[in-house]
Amino acid sequence: MALLQTFLGGPDLRQQPRFLLMSAEAAGLVALFGFMPIGLRWLMTLAAWFMAARFFFEMPWPKTMLLFLVLVVLTYISDLAILGALCL
Repeated sequence: MALLQTFLGGPDLRQQPRFLLMSAEAAGLVALFGFMPIGLRWLMTLAAWFMAARFFFEMPWPKTMLLFLVLVVLTYISDLAILGALCL
């Protein structure tokens, strides 16, 4: 959120009254997907991130897509880090 706020500006989503609750719900849901097979987990994670960006935070489409892409890239990097650690 800080990256998005820094580069795009606009209203600070972290000031919304439900921000912490909605962020925790989205992150908890994605954490539960960790027990699924990797292909299904990836699809469900993408859907959860998109739903969080679009409907939880009620962002306009351009910002929704940018936040979604940032979350996708960060999720992919974390998956690569986990797979790398498991190979050690």
